[in-house]
Amino acid sequence: MREKRRKRTAWILDGILIAGFLTHCIILFVLNKVLPPPNLPIEDAMVRMSWRRSAENIIWLCNTIYIIGQIALILKMMWNRDFIPFSKLFLFAGIQVLAMFICPILFSLIDPATWGDYFFWSWGILVTFLIFFSLLLISDLYKFYKERRLCKRA
Repeated sequence: MREKRRKRTAWILDGILIAGFLTHCIILFVLNKVLPPPNLPIEDAMVRMSWRRSAENIIWLCNTIYIIGQIALILKMMWNRDFIPFSKLFLFAGIQVLAMFICPILFSLIDPATWGDYFFWSWGILVTFLIFFSLLLISDLYKFYKERRLCKRA
């Protein structure tokens, strides 16, 4: 039962992250096509900045929910002393990284002139995720060797 809840939570967090990236990328794409940055009148530049700020706030909110959810998920797994097979752990990490980069990659292929705008948030979330993943991996390795040591004694 715990594993099903943990998987569901991880998928919900991934969905929130993908929804945030998708919304962010769509807003940036529309802005780049409708209000391209060079030589905009002041009114249009203000509208562009307002929409861009909205896109940044949306991705920030989704990122915050994702990070808090990941912290809670990792801490719960560490406190319950659940051992996760390494194959599942690395599959989970691969899915997380794919979720972080799928939307920016697709939109940067469509709009290569401003590809850096689409990837800006991905790098920060990736660094945070790698820190969390490292902690989870260290915890899992500790549990693995501890169980292995206990099995040798018996």
